[in-house]
Amino acid sequence: MLLADYLADYKEGGVDVGALDGIRVLDLSRLLPGPYCSMLLADFGAEVIKIEEPGRGDYSRSSPPFQNGFGYWHLQLNRNKKSVVLDLKSDAGRAAFLKLAQTADVVLESYRPGVLKRLGIDYETVSRLNPKIVYCAITGYGKRGPLVDQADHDIGYVSLAGIDERRTRRQAGDTWYSDGGYECGADGGHEYPDGCAPC
Repeated sequence: MLLADYLADYKEGGVDVGALDGIRVLDLSRLLPGPYCSMLLADFGAEVIKIEEPGRGDYSRSSPPFQNGFGYWHLQLNRNKKSVVLDLKSDAGRAAFLKLAQTADVVLESYRPGVLKRLGIDYETVSRLNPKIVYCAITGYGKRGPLVDQADHDIGYVSLAGIDERRTRRQAGDTWYSDGGYECGADGGHEYPDGCAPC
């Protein structure tokens, strides 16, 4: 069954009513994982408000290929969403976000741990204004551990896990290279798993 057919089953008085109708999500995420998650929430009827930084906005806006002047990935991943530009580093932007958060059900974010606290929009702050708020944090390496502060993306995760290495491993002299962005020394030493260090 196609998603459109599934959603069509939620008709009430001629108006589409999705499974998440009435849920408001503030989306602070960028690029792929978070926007994909909030795209699915919006597809099922949630009101998703994408919060973007001034100037550039979500990086996917300017990533090729382009359609009608926008990055295709941006158009696809942000369908059915509203968008607002807020400078979360400014007092006015922070105040606007906190006002929105008072009426939200969910905050979806993909910052490194500690960033929202520094901005003054972390769960502890927002939950004092809205005790029912749910925070969903998408982080690269979780909230604790040796890589907690490292920003990364899919290719880095699969490389570190050795998944990409099995597919695209090649040797140059005494060093194995994975096309996923990690250089793996043949001696297996170093402080990284399997001797791999980020390039």
